Amino acid sequence: TESTQVLGLESVRLPFLGSIPILGDALFNHSVLVYITYLLIPVVALVLTRTEWGLSLRAVGEHPEAADSLGVSVAKTRYMAVLVCGMLAGLAGCFFSLVQLNMFVEGMTGGRGFIALAVVIVGKWNPWHLALVSLLFGMLDAVALRAQALNIGLPYHLLLALPYIVTLLVYAGLVGRARPPAALAQPYIRD
Repeated sequence: TESTQVLGLESVRLPFLGSIPILGDALFNHSVLVYITYLLIPVVALVLTRTEWGLSLRAVGEHPEAADSLGVSVAKTRYMAVLVCGMLAGLAGCFFSLVQLNMFVEGMTGGRGFIALAVVIVGKWNPWHLALVSLLFGMLDAVALRAQALNIGLPYHLLLALPYIVTLLVYAGLVGRARPPAALAQPYIRD
């Protein structure tokens, strides 16, 4: 496979916050994309719970017929949701290619899309819960990388699989408890 090196985004240490012991470097010494993500968490939570579009989106996900009867365009709302999700996925792709790897390589996400799906299920579709669960899985990924560098005697394949193993265990324990939106992935055809 062909790879192309790109100029990456530099880390920006936030004044005051970056000097907090232990948490400072972990949370406040990152690229601009990470800080944008920090801002997106409350923005998405606010949009989903306090705006007309967010409430329409939730209604369309739970009961599209009822949303349609109230004058909400189900197709338009779903297409807008797909566009927003595409933009957020593009932001994640930018992080991989401009911050973490400084290059584009096919398959660079390494199956993390499945972890993202598990995060959504474990976080029960709540933006605040998703942020916490994402931190947990990010921490597991970091522990796996650090453990490799420390050469603690475990096979590196097992260490690389750690986040995925924990994902499967957590997901298996939550099956049946996390309820997705009722109309998730179901087509809606207006009568």
